[in-house]
Amino acid sequence: MEQIKKAFKDAKKDLKEEKIKQFKEVILKTLNLLEKKQKTQRDIVKEIQILKADIKDFKEGRLDRIQERQAKDKRASEISVVQIKKGKIVEGSKYWQQPYDWSNGGTGTWTTGFCSNNTSGTYVLESGNIKYI
Repeated sequence: MEQIKKAFKDAKKDLKEEKIKQFKEVILKTLNLLEKKQKTQRDIVKEIQILKADIKDFKEGRLDRIQERQAKDKRASEISVVQIKKGKIVEGSKYWQQPYDWSNGGTGTWTTGFCSNNTSGTYVLESGNIKYI
């Protein structure tokens, strides 16, 4: 009789340990998924920060900041819609008159004054939302 009780107790203990093991596997999978999602979120937040900084710098005519950010951070260069490089320096001109070369499928030259004067407006996004800058 004692052997039956011990066997029953051991079986009950093994069943409980198996349930605990399965539960801990669920928790581990949940934690791993959470960690992946948090990394994705951090990446998306970084991308949003870069794009917002680009808009702000275009608005202020600060192509130098965009160019500097892209030179320092390869990721900023990949995320930005346009690549900015310092153009040929024009002697005697002010910083806002200095040319910057850009490319995003097309190419051209902008000055900081051009950007600050032409950024504002109403923009209809692909989603149909309207943005005012």
